[in-house]
Amino acid sequence: MINLEVFLSIFSFALSVGGLVPIFFLKKQKKIVALTVIVSALFVTTGFVLFKVLQHEKLIHDVQVEIRENLSAKTKTFDQLYQGLLYREHPIVTEALFREVEKGSLGQKTIYFHREGESIPVKVYFVKH
Repeated sequence: MINLEVFLSIFSFALSVGGLVPIFFLKKQKKIVALTVIVSALFVTTGFVLFKVLQHEKLIHDVQVEIRENLSAKTKTFDQLYQGLLYREHPIVTEALFREVEKGSLGQKTIYFHREGESIPVKVYFVKH
């Protein structure tokens, strides 16, 4: 599935390549106009993509804070964590949780439950002190 950032990046690349080819056949004044349009389009699309990346990073940071607060003194499974967050999308929660584990502020371990002769592994997360 193509999202807006990918579309704008492709559009920006196509515009810049398409604009550079005929520019060598134009007169000086038209070259300046064409270059101005191309550079302006690149700045706009780059700015928009940068804005979306920063917005995503802020969202991930906010979810990381929520996860740490939710886990403050307890050990919880992913489902328990997810249910305790405020209407967050699953991929966002997963990314924030994995970043916290990679950073080392959260730990994870597997607990085994035994039921009807079967051992069921359950991964839980906790705040490292």
